[in-house]
Amino acid sequence: MAPVQGASMEPTLHDGQTVCFQALPAGLVRPRRGDLVVFRSPVDPAHRYVKRLVGLPGDELRFEGGRLRVNGQPLPLPPGAVPGDLVLSTRVPAGCFYALGDHGAVSFDSRLFGAVPFSLLVGRLIYPLP
Repeated sequence: MAPVQGASMEPTLHDGQTVCFQALPAGLVRPRRGDLVVFRSPVDPAHRYVKRLVGLPGDELRFEGGRLRVNGQPLPLPPGAVPGDLVLSTRVPAGCFYALGDHGAVSFDSRLFGAVPFSLLVGRLIYPLP
């Protein structure tokens, strides 16, 4: 279990809310697109983030008009996850995933630090606790 820090996952998760996650042994279990995941920061591995996994290796991501398309198909996300002025196309490299906060205006996520190596993945959220 761990507490959420900050507003980057609102409205799904809130600052101070406790979440429970399942540790995922490296290389044995991969989360699915849309899962909420916990990973060590690629910028400072002493910090952990909770974000939504939106891209898997080889996926082509296109952000435009407040929406995200993965391999040409729209991916439903909470309102505000993708800022309306963001225009970006990227392909997720092998061995990596792409993660976004649900509150795109304040989230420090893959839009800023890039794809995350699966070696930094800690686990997948099982459920939030009130």
